[in-house]
This record gives sequence, C-alpha cells and structure tokens, in this order.
Amino acid sequence: MAGLFAEALEQLEYCYELTDENETWFVRNNEEVTLHHDACVHLHRIYTKLAISALEDGDPDTSVNYCLKAYNAAREGTVHQLPELQFVTEGYVLCK
Repeated sequence: MAGLFAEALEQLEYCYELTDENETWFVRNNEEVTLHHDACVHLHRIYTKLAISALEDGDPDTSVNYCLKAYNAAREGTVHQLPELQFVTEGYVLCK
C-alpha cells in the first residue's frame, strides 16, 4: 500500500506545482473552485493518511512532518472544514 501512496503523492505534488503556476484554472461546472484549491485538498488528504500511518508504525518524527505538510496544504487551500484537520493538530501535539 505504501507504494500506491508514494505514487499518488508524487502525482499530486506535480499537480500542485502545475496549478500553483496557473491560478486561473477552474474546476469545470464550478467556477468558484480552482484546480489549485483541489490540489491542496487532495494533498491534505494524502499527507494526513501518511501521518496516521507513520504514527501507527511508531515513527512520530515522520508523522509530525506529514502533519505539518497536511496543515500547510489545508491552510493554503483554505480547507478549514475537513475533519482530518483536527487530527493534524492533535497529531502534532501528540508527536511533539
């Protein structure tokens, strides 16, 4: 499973880079949501899953790194309503 997450992360980070340079790209059928926002949402989700996995594997340092990346992606994409954001905060405190 880790290989699939690594591959997904690589693709999402590439998508993020592309959309970061092109902030005028919008999601079809919803001109209020940019593709950059979408990339941030998906990066937030994968970073959170990786943080949880690292914490379960007993690697708090890696978990904290992923928590911070998830937090930054959520903040940049203004993903305040996602429930995983609470884990990011709690995970950071837990791992610190």
